[in-house]
Amino acid sequence: MDTKRTQLDENNNETPPLKRRRNNLCNIVSLPGPGETQLRHKRAKRVQSQWAYLPAEVLVKIFGYLVNQDTGALPCLLRLSKVCRHWRMTANIPFLWSNLHFAPYVLKSQRGFKNNVKSFRLMAGAHFCSVENLVCDELPMVAPIIIKTISNYARRIRVLSIQRCGSISMKNCLQAIVDRHLSSLQEFCICHTSIPTFDIRKILSGAAEQLTRLVMINPEFPRNLQISLNHLKNLTVLKIECGRTFRISNIKKLKPLRVLHLINMHLDSSDCLEVDFPELEDLNLSVNDYFYVKETDNRMLTSIFSKSPNIRTVNLHNRRMNVYHLIPSLENCRKIEFLDISGFYGSSFSTLLLHVSGSLKEFHLDNYGDLNAELYSCVDIMYWQSISILSVRYTNISARVLELLLHYCLTNIQVLNLDVCHCLPKCLRKRWEKDQLAQIKESLRQLHQQGRRHT
Repeated sequence: MDTKRTQLDENNNETPPLKRRRNNLCNIVSLPGPGETQLRHKRAKRVQSQWAYLPAEVLVKIFGYLVNQDTGALPCLLRLSKVCRHWRMTANIPFLWSNLHFAPYVLKSQRGFKNNVKSFRLMAGAHFCSVENLVCDELPMVAPIIIKTISNYARRIRVLSIQRCGSISMKNCLQAIVDRHLSSLQEFCICHTSIPTFDIRKILSGAAEQLTRLVMINPEFPRNLQISLNHLKNLTVLKIECGRTFRISNIKKLKPLRVLHLINMHLDSSDCLEVDFPELEDLNLSVNDYFYVKETDNRMLTSIFSKSPNIRTVNLHNRRMNVYHLIPSLENCRKIEFLDISGFYGSSFSTLLLHVSGSLKEFHLDNYGDLNAELYSCVDIMYWQSISILSVRYTNISARVLELLLHYCLTNIQVLNLDVCHCLPKCLRKRWEKDQLAQIKESLRQLHQQGRRHT
């Protein structure tokens, strides 16, 4: 007995059955609606036909500019390939598929992606052989599938960035990276993504000398991870934030290091005196809570940039220490443009300004101990002539000292942050731009006149 249902039209005639729609890329990638891609007027169609006859070399350059936008290569090239046959052949050039950025706005839904994995694998076999840069951001459900599929088809991955993707391991996606792409990997970034300790050891120990950038920002970073990075001789950027212990001796042989960020870490600084980074330009040793920082360790940490004459950025936020111990390290550093000594204290503030004056552009003094008394001793234009951004949040700076600074010192100031300064009137406790500084001076002048009247 035939159980198939027949469909009838208005005249009761049998119509052929409708074909089921197969799973395709439209169910995976977020593409615009038909109203955005179809041209309505005949005049517009003639313009489209003229665009279709452009040479492939010109179209490749235009497509390259479009791919570099925030939309990413995947939705952009799929949208361009639907215009005509010539555009589709141009959009399939492997050069354009080298950079892939997977984010929530690229996919329609993560559940829909899981139901159409076969379509994604077919697309990976056709387009993803030339992928070199792969970024996965905020895709905890499908990030292992994306990384594993692309790493199996790609020939050489140079940049791998995984951000906010839940949990990954060797079993679900990283095994293909270790087997095929670890020797060619140049940049490796893991941010807010949990990864087992054994997998981290295997990746870092197997990384070749081609690795130049290593970023590991992870609140679930394993504790007491002791892995030597001295074999990464070409490493220039190192950023680690985990809140656990870290030994400086693991990186003391990295001579070409230019960027060193060890954020929110309880550093074992016993080997800091042996460290020498002659090409270091950016140093960040900030912490979130200065109550757990030892002043003896801070003195050793200052020796890191004492041997770095080319250093330009120094961030010691909440490294609770006396500013006197910082001055000897700045004698050879005459190119510092950014300095953050929030949470410091001491009476050698004018000597510190004398060492960094001339090159300093951005200065952060948040939560500085007894800043109001220290500023009286250095109200001179020679200390502040190059500073354009000044932040004195959570300090006891008074209206009188602020008026003196604005009148005599801060002649080239662009941004002045006075947020949460309890000794100032409420109308002044905020961030001020350059075009608003005249308003501050007028408010301070009125307050000064009111104070004279009361006296």
